Amino acid sequence: MTSLLKSNTLKFVSSRWSLCGWFSAVLIPPIFLFFTLNAQPEIQAFSEQSLTVYLQFLSLAQLGIILAAASFIGEEFTRSSMRTTLLICPSRIKLMLANGLVILLSTFIAFFLANLLSLLVLANQLSSSESIYSLLFLNHLVQVIPTILSWLFLGLISANLALLFQSLIAPIASLFPLILGLSQMILSFTKLAIYLPDLAVNNLFQLTQHPIFLAPFEGVSVQFIWCLSLAILAGFFFQKRAFR
Repeated sequence: MTSLLKSNTLKFVSSRWSLCGWFSAVLIPPIFLFFTLNAQPEIQAFSEQSLTVYLQFLSLAQLGIILAAASFIGEEFTRSSMRTTLLICPSRIKLMLANGLVILLSTFIAFFLANLLSLLVLANQLSSSESIYSLLFLNHLVQVIPTILSWLFLGLISANLALLFQSLIAPIASLFPLILGLSQMILSFTKLAIYLPDLAVNNLFQLTQHPIFLAPFEGVSVQFIWCLSLAILAGFFFQKRAFR
C-alpha cells in the first residue's frame, strides 16, 4: 500500500492539469484577497468584511480542487493507461483507496497553504502596534477551518465522477457551472437545489446564516451522502469494467 501511495503521489505531481488545479486552489484566496484589500482600503484586516470576502474566495478556490481531482483520475482514461495501472495493482479497491488518500492529502495541504498565505496577506495590513494573535484572528480561524470539509468532499466527488464516467471532462462540466452560478439559477425554479453538492454547504461559507439554505452541519452531511453514493456507484462499475 505504501508503494502504491508513493506511485500515485508521483502520478499526481507529474500531471500538468492536476498541478494547475492544485496551485489555483492555493493561490486564488490570497491573491484575490490581496487585490481586494488594496482596492478597498476601507476593509480592515480580520474584520467581518474581510472575512466575508475571504470565505467567498475560499468557495471559488474549490474549482481548483475539482480540476486537480478530475485530472488525476480522468487522465488514466484519456491516456489509456488504466490497464497498465491495473497490471501493477490488480486490487481495484486498493487502487481506489490510494487515489482517495492522495486526493485528501493534496487537498489538505492546498487548504493549509492557501490559508497560511492569506493570513500573511491579512497580517501585512495590520499596523505594527496590532497583534495577529487577537480575538479577531481566532474568530477568523473558527470560521474558516470548517470549510476544509467542503474542499475534501468536493475533491472526492470530482474524482468519483471522473471514475464513474471514465472522463476528466464529466466532473468539470458538471461541477464548474454549479459553483459559478448554475445552482443559483436552478434554485430560482426549485427549492430542491439546496441539496446540490455546492449549495448544500452555502452557509458554511457565510458569516450570516441564510434560512433558505441548510445549516452547516446538515450541508456537510448532504455533501458526504453525495460523496458516498458516487463512490459506491463508481466502485461498482469500476469493478465490473474490463480495460484494454
